[in-house]
Amino acid sequence: METGKKTVTVDVPEGKKAVWNEQGILQLVDDEPKDITERIKTLYDAQCELAQRAERGDCLAHQLIEEYNCLNSEETSTDLLAYMQLRIITAALNEGWEPQFEEEEVRWFPYFILWSKDEIDNMSDEDKDNKGLLLWGGHADDGTYCGSSFSSSSDGWESANAYIGSRLALKTEALATYAGRQFASVYARFFIGEKASDAMPWREYEQMHKSSDNK
Repeated sequence: METGKKTVTVDVPEGKKAVWNEQGILQLVDDEPKDITERIKTLYDAQCELAQRAERGDCLAHQLIEEYNCLNSEETSTDLLAYMQLRIITAALNEGWEPQFEEEEVRWFPYFILWSKDEIDNMSDEDKDNKGLLLWGGHADDGTYCGSSFSSSSDGWESANAYIGSRLALKTEALATYAGRQFASVYARFFIGEKASDAMPWREYEQMHKSSDNK
């Protein structure tokens, strides 16, 4: 006796699973919720995260996306463009958390250090990797072979005052550490501006200059 049921085969991508929702529609959802640091690896990832929140009625997410999209990247200064990007990245990583600036509240920020050429030359390759070292070139007075490296969690290049950069506050130390490492080049453009526009991980920098020297 036939029951009227049919068997349907669905190709499910890795990391997804097929479930029936309340309306009886088959949907693909994440097999296991991913940590936010696994989902946000690029600015594009952060934009997608906020776009999804905006669709669910998150007004702040919608505002951040709209304000960024209104910018003309060719006419906007490097540091301002980087700031707008960091607002999106920070909001995505915070997953809806916003600082309230209450007396007992703890907020975190990536904290960076400028290294001299001599200091960099004395670092081992492992130490450079652990510090998330970025390098960029130029004349001696423009920061030739000068690196920016993640050091701890605060709010700027060298300052540790809690009232600076408050709009880019992160809710945990772990997120501040991750943001400083993963998006170091964006922070460099925010703090230094145009001079940091070509900042890159030290291994890529050295490889590029070795290739140039061999030509």
